[in-house]
Amino acid sequence: MGIAPNEYRNFYFGTGIEYFFVSQFYLMGYEAYTTNPDIGYDLIVTNQCRMKYKGAERINYNIQVKSSIRIKDYTRFYVPVDDFNMLKNNKEAVLICSYHKPTMQADPCSFVYDRTGDLSMDKAIDEGAMATFIDNYHNYSIDDAERMFKFVNFDVQYFWLNSEHLKRLEEEKFFVKYKDSKGRLYMILSVKFVKEEVGEQFLLVKKDGNDEHSIVPDYMVFEMRSVYYLLNENRSKTELQEGKLFIYDNPVYN
Repeated sequence: MGIAPNEYRNFYFGTGIEYFFVSQFYLMGYEAYTTNPDIGYDLIVTNQCRMKYKGAERINYNIQVKSSIRIKDYTRFYVPVDDFNMLKNNKEAVLICSYHKPTMQADPCSFVYDRTGDLSMDKAIDEGAMATFIDNYHNYSIDDAERMFKFVNFDVQYFWLNSEHLKRLEEEKFFVKYKDSKGRLYMILSVKFVKEEVGEQFLLVKKDGNDEHSIVPDYMVFEMRSVYYLLNENRSKTELQEGKLFIYDNPVYN
């Protein structure tokens, strides 16, 4: 089956990020495969080689990857309701939420002698226009977006959620149910990025906004930002498997 003209860009973005995670798992010494046919998961991750040569206990993770382009200080992830229910009811399932911060750049024209300075001026105008209209990126058609923006690179960041995390986040109203114009149901997770002294943090945003009287913000612990802590033994593994994921889950805040 071919790719529809209005879907090809999303297809390449989605496939590209899936293979990004295939490479992440392989770099850590685990096997990762894209699924075919479509069974609701994007990747299957195993440790067959570690079992054979190191006597490791079997692991098998069913991974679904959701990706979003990050614009400014927010982004959202849309998970079809059926997929969400499948993920939260499977102890071997993991949702990876990946966000891409695009790097925009006008053509540098590195080998052109700009005697009059016209190229430098055009470059500045081009970059200024892209910066001005980037907030409306998601409202543009594919043709308009490709004509207006030159994304030369993507800074890929992510966090992962196991089935216990998904159950908890649904119960605590971080996931919000949404019906689109075609009647399709989704669970939406909203993410806000904030700058702190320790570096950039991100908040998961509740339906009614985060509790301003919370002892600490709903920042995720660092372990959620690397699949290393999903795959390997670590001091937080028991708590992660139980559904803990926020800084305030640390007993020091209780």
